[in-house]
Amino acid sequence: MDNTLKKKLCERLLWYFGLSNSKKEKVSYISMEEWTYIERWVDYVLGGFFLRLGKVHPNLSTTELHICCLMRLKLRRFHMASLMGISPSTVSTYKFRVKRKIDAQNTSIRNISLESYLLSL
Repeated sequence: MDNTLKKKLCERLLWYFGLSNSKKEKVSYISMEEWTYIERWVDYVLGGFFLRLGKVHPNLSTTELHICCLMRLKLRRFHMASLMGISPSTVSTYKFRVKRKIDAQNTSIRNISLESYLLSL
């Protein structure tokens, strides 16, 4: 992974969570380049979660996988929306679609919340 990209991502995440002294304007979303790094980081920290989710549910789109990734990190809907450059209502729509796709593929989890299911993976 390119060190410049890692540094940029670290600066953005630190800034986002108010841990940076940067005077830069707030960034509205994470770029696709940065998602590649985040996917790897999540897989490392959460024991292959991103890869496992993609294998178990190959019908999920890239954006839906990213929503699941942020949900697994326990970010709030507002923060997910800010990081992805979409509205909070769009995040809710994606969450609904993910739950519908997962339920269609595995009927035994219909009574479990999406958050609980993602934490169990």
